[in-house]
Amino acid sequence: MNLFPPMQPWDSAHPLVVHFPIALLMVAWVPMLIGAVDKPRRLAWMLAALLLLLGGTGASFAAVMSGEATEHTVVATSVAAERAISEHEHMGEWARTMFIVTTALFVVVVGLGAGLKKGTPRRVAVGIGAVVFVVVYGYAASRLAWAGHMGGELVHVHGVRAAMQATPADAVPAPEDDD
Repeated sequence: MNLFPPMQPWDSAHPLVVHFPIALLMVAWVPMLIGAVDKPRRLAWMLAALLLLLGGTGASFAAVMSGEATEHTVVATSVAAERAISEHEHMGEWARTMFIVTTALFVVVVGLGAGLKKGTPRRVAVGIGAVVFVVVYGYAASRLAWAGHMGGELVHVHGVRAAMQATPADAVPAPEDDD
């Protein structure tokens, strides 16, 4: 009896891989918000947010690559499904690009806060940078959510599925007889 399900081939891994960047990038604002109010531990919270952004942005590369591999194995059942696949692909790539920019901007803003001398110019620079970051992060998160929504439409509206390997019969417990 196998302890784990079979490893899926790369061209079927998109449904598994894609959830990591979504989760990491969509919760990165939580330590940012906590860090904004917890002044004594602000740097630690910002580091936690940076790790979430870096992990999610890195995982977004795997999500896009697995999506491109999966695209070659799925059969679009209609012109609408083919168009939806293309739009989902473009939105996923755009979300990845926006989070590259967002992560770089976060590094700059945190660097400004840590590197500039205390005083009014620092507060102004960090304040402006933080506002720009929040706008860019909000836009990037909306593109990521939209890409995820489009993926859900592909599955639940158009019936597009990745070709998953079947679970071996010995991995599924046999029903017990109640006699």
